[in-house]
Amino acid sequence: MGTVVSLFVHVFAAMAAIPFLSFAFVYIITFRLTKQKKRAIHWSMDVTTVLLIMAVGALWQYIWGSFVGWWVALALLLLLYVALALLQIWLKGKLDWERLARRGWRLSFMLFSTLYLVFFVIGMRAD
Repeated sequence: MGTVVSLFVHVFAAMAAIPFLSFAFVYIITFRLTKQKKRAIHWSMDVTTVLLIMAVGALWQYIWGSFVGWWVALALLLLLYVALALLQIWLKGKLDWERLARRGWRLSFMLFSTLYLVFFVIGMRAD
């Protein structure tokens, strides 16, 4: 059992270290199973978003030596959802939770992809 957990931890760590390769991996598997490009892209974005959030926190810790990066990532996620909820209430007059969750998760993919690339470049220059 210990080797299975260890294998899972190592595979997960490798996927989180290079989230864009994970995007391609999930896309290929999902597309082969479903034969639907749109569904494969959405699944890839969903899985990669989780990995990007963790990678941004880890890069923050690597660059600045502080564990506050995880909290900053969660605070950014919360801020994004609150802003989207307020915008949705302002524009539509009501809150659609399903649409909020879907759009927030997709926007968090873009936000954390950008942060990952910026922190990756900063981390490469820091060495």
